[in-house]
Amino acid sequence: MANEEQIYIEERADGKFALRKGNSERASAVEDTRKKLKKLRVTCFQL
Repeated sequence: MANEEQIYIEERADGKFALRKGNSERASAVEDTRKKLKKLRVTCFQL
């Protein structure tokens, strides 16, 4: 189970990918590819 500090990418039922943080119910971002989310993750969350 994810904790509040973890940020991860998961595949959605519609084939898109969601960027989620910790135990959030909603995605922080949704994109068509993992690659776009990986770039966005670095920008948004300063990892």
